[in-house]
Amino acid sequence: MAEKVLSEDIRGMGIASVSQILHCIKPYVFPILNDADDAGIAAYKKIGLNLNKPGDITHYIENIRLIKKFRDENCNFKNYRIFDTIFWSYSEDDIAQYAESIDITKEQWVEMLIDPDVFRPWDIELVLKIYDMGGQATATELAKKDSRHPSSYNFPVVDLAKRIHNYTNCTVPKRGDGKKRWWHIPFNGSYTDNGHYTLRKSNFSETKSLISSNLYQIFAYVKNTDYDGDVSGMLLYPTVDYELDQMYKMSGNKIYVKTVNLGDEFQNIENRLLDIIKVSGTHLYTY
Repeated sequence: MAEKVLSEDIRGMGIASVSQILHCIKPYVFPILNDADDAGIAAYKKIGLNLNKPGDITHYIENIRLIKKFRDENCNFKNYRIFDTIFWSYSEDDIAQYAESIDITKEQWVEMLIDPDVFRPWDIELVLKIYDMGGQATATELAKKDSRHPSSYNFPVVDLAKRIHNYTNCTVPKRGDGKKRWWHIPFNGSYTDNGHYTLRKSNFSETKSLISSNLYQIFAYVKNTDYDGDVSGMLLYPTVDYELDQMYKMSGNKIYVKTVNLGDEFQNIENRLLDIIKVSGTHLYTY
């Protein structure tokens, strides 16, 4: 119905007014296309979408399909307004290099790296890729490895940053205009049209130790085995006061992070080890 109505110009109304009305009615279906400097058409241009005559109401439905395709393939939200709010996190002043302190300890970074409620599988894979590329990479370089659009990294990185902030209550770096620079929580570097992410030096030594000695190595074993069946990996740590039972699915393989509490009673330690070796049905590497 909308396609039929919008196939011709509507007297006295432009694309901005029409799209805003439709968006208020169905925010998951109709994006706003206006000429604002920090929203609408400018936001979609920023993420690399080549809309066809976006100011022309007769092309609105055609452009919706392009935007929807990008959203469904690259994002985990539905409300089109989020494109504008993410866009507000960036501006041309972000082209400079940034390395602000955010008050997160090395111990907190390690805790978060093995907490799947903070660093989800996609985030771990992103950190592994950047680590493997020398500790820094542009979104364009990452996109080439993943066969993705460079702008598709913006939204997951901002989501990760907000989870880190919720976990640590860390400082959120801000731009000159007071808006939050979310991407600068997990990364140093700069934000330009293709982005440039660098693993934070403040956490790099601990992250490097965890990833290179443990997570990165077990992931490498799992991905390079000659075994034809299902392959999983496990990181097993001794502790004295807590236990972890985490599982990540990375590139189709399960990576477990488990602990054995050596401060517990011997019988409990034995039972714990027996439970751990019940991870079966796969070819398992343990480190």
